[in-house]
Amino acid sequence: MKKELNKHIQNLKTKGITFLDNVFSKKDCNKYIQRFEKLCHNFEKKNKKLGDYGQTIQNYFSYDKKLLKFLFIKEVDEILKKLIDDNYVLINSSLTNRFNRKKNFKKVSSHFDNLGGKWHHDSRIIGGKRLDKGFSYTVVIMFDKFTKENGCTEYVEKSHLIRDKFPKKNKSYKNSKLILGGQGTVAIFDTGLWHRAGSPSSKFSRWSIFAYYGPWFMKPYYDFPNMFKKNSKLSKNLKKLLHFNSIPPKNELERTYTLTKI
Repeated sequence: MKKELNKHIQNLKTKGITFLDNVFSKKDCNKYIQRFEKLCHNFEKKNKKLGDYGQTIQNYFSYDKKLLKFLFIKEVDEILKKLIDDNYVLINSSLTNRFNRKKNFKKVSSHFDNLGGKWHHDSRIIGGKRLDKGFSYTVVIMFDKFTKENGCTEYVEKSHLIRDKFPKKNKSYKNSKLILGGQGTVAIFDTGLWHRAGSPSSKFSRWSIFAYYGPWFMKPYYDFPNMFKKNSKLSKNLKKLLHFNSIPPKNELERTYTLTKI
């Protein structure tokens, strides 16, 4: 187990990406794909239209609490604790189906249409330089098999080592590779890695979850503690990931530290 853990950590440090096979069974993946389809249908019915080149819902777990299980994966947790620290947290997570529905002929505004379709990285820029490697990580859960035909993510290996240059949105990088994997595969990559979503298929779905994790002092995209304020059944691990123990105090009279025990 330790040897396997060290292999993943070494891959992330040198290549910027690593793969964990068979984390979830095909049976479970197919079961949850049906749940995702229902969730998207209800979201469009109650809220707004999803994109036609990719259907994406942020905070999907707030609409279906059973999906919270995908935020904490034991095998991933062991890796992120070593790479970041024990108090790492969730910054953002989205459910996405890279699928071309070809419905929006009137160009009506849609929710996150074609999200991630151009070259980018998920890190941050300070003083004209990208944050150094190893600061934060993206975790991808593949519920459908990731193939070139269904729009799998493309990446440039070792690009997480580049801090003073940035990917050109529409360029074709000859040394790019594909994130390929069977159902139930989990990929982890450094947020500094250059990547983009592949061209969506109109025949095959590509259901996946993308989750962004970082150190406890990073600002989350959404207010998770208020999102789950009335939910007392969250596990300690989920509460930690959702920032329940890293909320700043009102002032120094309340306490002089940020992290608290759950």
